[in-house]
Amino acid sequence: MTNERSPEIPEKAALPREITPEDRARLSGPVLRTFHAIADAWEMDARELLALLGRPDRSTHEEWARAARAQAPLSLPLDTLTRISAVIAIEQALANLFEDRAQAMTWMRGAHDAPAFAGASPMETILSGGHDALEILRRYLDTWQTGQLGRDAPEGSFVPVTEEDLVFV
Repeated sequence: MTNERSPEIPEKAALPREITPEDRARLSGPVLRTFHAIADAWEMDARELLALLGRPDRSTHEEWARAARAQAPLSLPLDTLTRISAVIAIEQALANLFEDRAQAMTWMRGAHDAPAFAGASPMETILSGGHDALEILRRYLDTWQTGQLGRDAPEGSFVPVTEEDLVFV
């Protein structure tokens, strides 16, 4: 046995910190405005938009939207903020992976055989699967961006990412 010491963790290690009420109040308006811009670009209807936000009442959403547009005080629930965060990450990944929005939307609304989608489209999956489905799609796209899509999948169930798949923006 060697006398190797494990690395010491600094007292102020970069650990995730709690999201405070002040953070929520500061972020809610800009994040909701960004979410609405993405929802418009994705051509989502009101039902889809509310589903991605966690199905708040329509009147609650209208109050949030009105406050966000007016840059009035607004503090969204933490679950809503994390859902929007996933949508923003998905949008960024789509912009990295596809040459244009039309390609990204064709992919988002088309059926796929990948285990994450089981024959459904990514859009159907996130609309019906809640917060977990948003995070699954987010991780799926993150994996695709790193060229590891299909890792540990049955042989022949995926097409490896090639140089032609890469899009530089």
